Amino acid sequence: MRVGDLKKGMLLECVNDNDSFMVHEGKNAWLYVKPRRYRGQRANAAFTEDKIIMYVGTRKDMNIDVPWCDKFVFVDKKIVGVDPGCWNRIRIVDESR
Repeated sequence: MRVGDLKKGMLLECVNDNDSFMVHEGKNAWLYVKPRRYRGQRANAAFTEDKIIMYVGTRKDMNIDVPWCDKFVFVDKKIVGVDPGCWNRIRIVDESR
């Protein structure tokens, strides 16, 4: 998947079934992907139960000022930025699966 090909409303999931989305709470909440068996400690971070998330647009579309992130998703009833290093672990949901 090319990040530039994303369209608003596209559904996304983890590439690897053993991975899960993790949301880091704070001033600017952000999402990253970790193995479900991840045992590291992260303050203000927790795995989400959501297996599918929705792409909602770019920083410009959302009118959000986050200098390190340009793409945003809807997860856990909120809009969060996506860690740019995680896009290789995220794919578009394939309806034929």
